[in-house]
Formats: sequence, structure tokens, C-alpha cells
Amino acid sequence: MEGKFRSAATLGYAVLFVALWLFFMPLAGWFSFESAQAALPVLMVLGGGALTIAGIFSFFNESKVDPVVFLVMAALNFSYAIRFVMMPKLEANMTYSALDGWVMILVAVVIFYLWLASLKGDSLKQFFLLGLWLALLAAAIANWWSVAAFLYISGYLGLVTALLAGWYSATTVMAKKESSSHSA
Repeated sequence: MEGKFRSAATLGYAVLFVALWLFFMPLAGWFSFESAQAALPVLMVLGGGALTIAGIFSFFNESKVDPVVFLVMAALNFSYAIRFVMMPKLEANMTYSALDGWVMILVAVVIFYLWLASLKGDSLKQFFLLGLWLALLAAAIANWWSVAAFLYISGYLGLVTALLAGWYSATTVMAKKESSSHSA
């Protein structure tokens, strides 16, 4: 059954592109956290649901890094989205929170280990994981120390990382297209 669901990686990285873009836009200061609530349905459906599906199907592929990335980021996206839905007036939704700093650092540690595991693989995936790790690390520091500069650094690193996820998704589509044209 190995490699049976090759499109799971394409789906997962495409969803990461959209979900990370929406997740990091408020951190970059492109819009306020109050207006970010309009993106909650997309974060819940794509960042939670579709990313979980991609993570589950990715377990049957060669890469063992992809399913962990997809499932960890699905949990992060869904948990933040559900917090905004269930507690829209929570102070942590609009300002720095030490608890958010701990969540970000713990996810950053997992992403760091995945980056280390990917060092012998595809360089684009390595850059994506490195960017995601640094973005989450900067977000953790911003939440702990209440430093806006780290919040902006996190936001822009996250946006670049989202673009890398989209680029990686596109390369998986192109690789599939090339292999199917050779078999014809």
C-alpha cells in the first residue's frame, strides 16, 4: 500500500499554503485579529479538516515527515479557530498570551525535529520546515515578551513559508504530470 495516495502530499501542501497564509497574515499586520474571524470557517475546514485528511492518507506514502507536519498543523489551526469561535471575547485572541507562546514553542520543537529528519530529502521541503520553525519560534518569543517586532518577523516568515508550501505543492503536481506522460 506504500505510495498509494501520492496526491495526499499535493493536497496537504496546497492546504498548508492557504491555511498558513491566513494564519500569519494578522501576525504580519495585514489585518487585525478582530477581522481575522472572517477567515475562521476556512481555517477550520481547510486548516483542520482537509489537512487532517491529507495527514491520514500521507501515512501510506514514502515520506514519514509529511503526515506529522499535516496533523500537527491541522491541530494548531483547528484549535486556534475553535478558540475564536467558542470564546470570541477572550483577551488572548486580541493580544499577547504566554500560553500561546508555549503552544507555539512546543509546535516549533516538533517542526524542528521534522526539519532535522528531512535534511537528507528534498531541499524545498527543508526550506519550508526551516521557515515554519523560525516563524513559530518568533511567534513564541513575541507572545512571551510582548514584542511587536517579533510578531511581524513571525508573520512575514510565515507568509514566505506559506509560499514555499504552495511551491512545493506545485512541484508535486508537476512531478506527477511528468511521470504520467512518460508512461503513456
